[in-house]
Amino acid sequence: MTDKPGIAISHDNLYVLQPNGAIFGYVERFNAWHQLDGNPETSKIAAGNDHLYQLHSPDNSIWTFSANTTPQWVNLDSNEDTKSIAAGGDHLYQIHSDGQIYAYDAENKKWDNIEKNTAAVKIVTDGDDLYQLHKEGAIYKYNGPSSGGWTGLDDNADTTDIVVGGGDVYQVHKGGAVWKYADGAWNMLDNNPNTLQIAAGKAGLYQRQKDRIYKYDGSQWDVVMDAEMTDIVVGDTALYVRNDAGVVLRYQDGEWFVLAPVANA
Repeated sequence: MTDKPGIAISHDNLYVLQPNGAIFGYVERFNAWHQLDGNPETSKIAAGNDHLYQLHSPDNSIWTFSANTTPQWVNLDSNEDTKSIAAGGDHLYQIHSDGQIYAYDAENKKWDNIEKNTAAVKIVTDGDDLYQLHKEGAIYKYNGPSSGGWTGLDDNADTTDIVVGGGDVYQVHKGGAVWKYADGAWNMLDNNPNTLQIAAGKAGLYQRQKDRIYKYDGSQWDVVMDAEMTDIVVGDTALYVRNDAGVVLRYQDGEWFVLAPVANA
């Protein structure tokens, strides 16, 4: 799970979105990429479990990939107010430009409004868990469809981003400070103005700076790469990074592996 439009992961299923709109899925067994679509209107991809979704621009339509006998993309919504999408587990969500949040009911093929607060600016998922970030820095966790409502986790004006993965919740502050939520409290893990991005999953917590990638070992940050990257995502067993040239690398068990080139980079 990720908010970067060019790369997405669910468990260890990796997908990339190329600048020309082409979508590729990685087939690890053959170290090869399989093209799933080639639409120049695609602006973002999201993945959850075995599901893959894409968001188009400028019509803001949402599509899901159906890998049946005849693989195809199926339209789920076409709403000009849609701002972004997030997927986790078997769930799909969208946030509108006015901050309202909707969950997709696949059985009844409809969208349910689960948040009418117009302060939300971002949604992220980790498995079945959904979180929202407000423009003034407040963070909330969704209580689920059975109970409804949201539980507040923090309300800090310095918060600029929220990242989830591996069952944990993190936030980034102005100035680059990284915080982790545990046992009802937030604990600082780093305070570095060079922080550009963090990504988390079962394979760990990583931080991207301009020319370095770090992994958090529970007490300190260790350098795992000295190179400039543009995207990082974390799966169940590995970290994946991508550079400006479109080259994708995997970091697993302390070693780097360069994946096969992606077409139309």
